[in-house]
Parts: sequence; structure tokens; C-alpha cells
Amino acid sequence: MNNHQEIIQWAIKNNISEELLPRNEEELSNLTILDLYRLGLTELPQSIGKLSQLKELNLNDNKLTTLPESIKNLKQLKEISLSDNEFTDLTDIIEILPIGLKQIFKNYICLPII
Repeated sequence: MNNHQEIIQWAIKNNISEELLPRNEEELSNLTILDLYRLGLTELPQSIGKLSQLKELNLNDNKLTTLPESIKNLKQLKEISLSDNEFTDLTDIIEILPIGLKQIFKNYICLPII
């Protein structure tokens, strides 16, 4: 089983195109931008934390209520966009985000992380 099998199966199950989320192991390992805007997603797989080169993650306009704890493993992540989801409290979300994260975009407001 390859390193990204879970995220590939999740992508197929959620009808996420290969243009947005490649199915090739090498491409996934080198993915720096992931745009999952307006896909009606209700969850992200724990394996998203294996996308070690990810720098930008757009999750705007979905139906997410939480993020997987593995997101803290995305050490290269600099920007995450979370507007128009179903989060009730960003405090829990902020606690699991990677330390190096520079900006969170929520409701069109850029929140710098200090």
C-alpha cells in the first residue's frame, strides 16, 4: 500500500478531480497548494497530514465542522482558508494548526498568527 492510499480513496469517494488532488504518489508528495473550495466536504482524512510539502490549503465554502489533528503535521503550511464552513469555535481549530502557520483566512479576514 502506498503512503497516500487513504487520501486517494477519500478523494475518489468525494468525487475530487485528479486536477485538484493528484493520484500519483510523487505528485502528492510534492503538492504545495491544495484548493478544495466549494466541494461540499464534511470531513478531511487524517492522512492529509502526510502532504508534507503543502504550503497553502483552501477549504472555503464547505461543510466542515472540525479539522483532523494530523493537520498539525503540515510543517510547511503557511496559509489556510476556512471561510464559509460550519465551525462553531475557531479556538479548537487554531490549537491544532502547525506552529509555522502565518495566516488564517476566515470570513474574508486575514488573521495573522503571532
